[in-house]
Amino acid sequence: MATILPTAAELLGLILQTLFYGAYLILYAASLYFLYGGKLATRRRRGRQSPNKAVLLGGFALFLTVTPQWIIELIRVWSAFIHHADTPSGPLLYLSDLRAPLSIARLSLYVVEVFVSDFILLVRLWVVWGRDWRIAAAPVLTWMGLVVCGCMYTFEISRLPPGVNFFQSASADWVASGLALTLFTNIYCTGLLSWKIWSSHHALQRAMTHYKPSTAMRILATLIESAALYTLSSLVIVVTYFCQSFASFTCISMMAPLVGIAYCLIIVRYGMDGAFKAAAPFSSVRFSPRVDDSAPSTAEEGEGVAVKSFAGGAMPRMRGEVGPETNAKGDSEQP
Repeated sequence: MATILPTAAELLGLILQTLFYGAYLILYAASLYFLYGGKLATRRRRGRQSPNKAVLLGGFALFLTVTPQWIIELIRVWSAFIHHADTPSGPLLYLSDLRAPLSIARLSLYVVEVFVSDFILLVRLWVVWGRDWRIAAAPVLTWMGLVVCGCMYTFEISRLPPGVNFFQSASADWVASGLALTLFTNIYCTGLLSWKIWSSHHALQRAMTHYKPSTAMRILATLIESAALYTLSSLVIVVTYFCQSFASFTCISMMAPLVGIAYCLIIVRYGMDGAFKAAAPFSSVRFSPRVDDSAPSTAEEGEGVAVKSFAGGAMPRMRGEVGPETNAKGDSEQP
């Protein structure tokens, strides 16, 4: 039995969503500065290319889904407590109507936001692992299943008969399947991304005498924290939904800006280390012909293909990547 009324759940959700949305706006503005604004003068002096368009497009797509959700939620709560306040149980009935156009629009935007965030994570995994489709095959399939579940969930909610318990409707199976798929996608992609960054960092430590791994480790820590934030929020939604509590609506409202925050955290963390101001282009680590203790290495300029491609999106072909087939001089051990 639900112990929280829809009115309390929606009002609390709007308050928390507003707080997190404010934090998201700050992080989004900071990520735009590090990706574009902070490099404007450098590009004018050196003729460098614009930031990766895929990263800018992904952030803008999330912004176009997060912001309307906050506006719609604000309108719904305002209408419930202002325009329907004189009607007996007016706010409760208004917010309980999941078939209302604004309610359907909010749920649809949330579903699209999850599509976009999982797709961005999937592309990051594919790029970091050298565009290896064997690594990306499993999350591609789960992402496609998520698209199907999200569309069917929205469809079932739009045709929900009056008086039917939302938590026991036909949409319950689609919700469970969709949440399970997005959780698997995030855990799988985050685990492999973390392993790639850690292994690149470890290989650079062995190959380069003067290598400073601070950026790689901070990126790895931020990646794990962002994934933990998203995974925990998704688990709370699952638990509250199957406990048939309207607190799940509070979690959905709160989840909308958290997805954008998790996306921007990586870019901001990387930019705060000054990596976007480096003269080296976004590529893999380039090794000097000689590595000795008398001259500083160039490893710090290129933190590693895993870190740079993760922070910047799709990057050019790798050169001199540290791996089982490459030695510290950048010469291939294979014929």
